[in-house]
Amino acid sequence: MIETIGYAAVVLVIYFIVKQSRSKMIANKDEKIINAIKAKSGEGFKMNDETLMRLAGRLGGRLSVKDVITQTTLSENQAKEKLENLLKQGKCEIKLDEVENTGVIYYYFS
Repeated sequence: MIETIGYAAVVLVIYFIVKQSRSKMIANKDEKIINAIKAKSGEGFKMNDETLMRLAGRLGGRLSVKDVITQTTLSENQAKEKLENLLKQGKCEIKLDEVENTGVIYYYFS
């Protein structure tokens, strides 16, 4: 009888440990999902000029609006606005002859 009670106690302890562990895993998974949603919506991370300039460096010193959209969580309008602000600040330039030839506006960073 004592062995049966001891066995039942061990089973209960294991059950509660597993249950608690699963609860933590679910909470971690929920947190990861929430963080992914925030990242997708742009919450929790602010795209600044320095980050865009580092992205340009990674992509050969130039960026297009499409590059920014595909590499960040910014929308097309947000990407255009950020790149235009960098242009106004003199942190990049546009080569007009290339725009005429390709139809794509590239912002060149030096």
